Amino acid sequence: MIRKQYFKSKTTVRKIHQSFAVFGTSAMFLLIPLADCNKMLFLFAIIASKFTYGFSTGGENPIATDLSNDFGPMLFALGNMFCTTAGFAPQVMGPILDIDPGRLKHTWWYILYFVAAFNALGGLVFALFGSAEPIDLAHNLVGKEASEEEKDSQ
Repeated sequence: MIRKQYFKSKTTVRKIHQSFAVFGTSAMFLLIPLADCNKMLFLFAIIASKFTYGFSTGGENPIATDLSNDFGPMLFALGNMFCTTAGFAPQVMGPILDIDPGRLKHTWWYILYFVAAFNALGGLVFALFGSAEPIDLAHNLVGKEASEEEKDSQ
């Protein structure tokens, strides 16, 4: 999209893709409680949410390399580290779901509403404040080190 000059800024392309990923997934999560026990609507919502989440490969996934060529792998690793905190979710969700087993379905609905809202909030913050414009991290770090060496030599 950038090479064909549909958009001149990487940030615009990243925000469009990430908006589809985040808001589409949130909308599909909201469909799940509406599906109630309709298996086909549930499967549609799950498959459609994965489809819309795929847009993140053009959204936030490549931003680490967009920001800095020198520190792209480290930025990507840090981003993935924070994103995988969802691995702790079962330890938190299990006790919540066990509180009232008779209302298990409704408890899941509340969880899905919360996840959809939290996901949409994150997407809104990214759409408003996110950027994919390069940052010269290496030059800033090397420039600071060089000026510190000059001070030490004097």
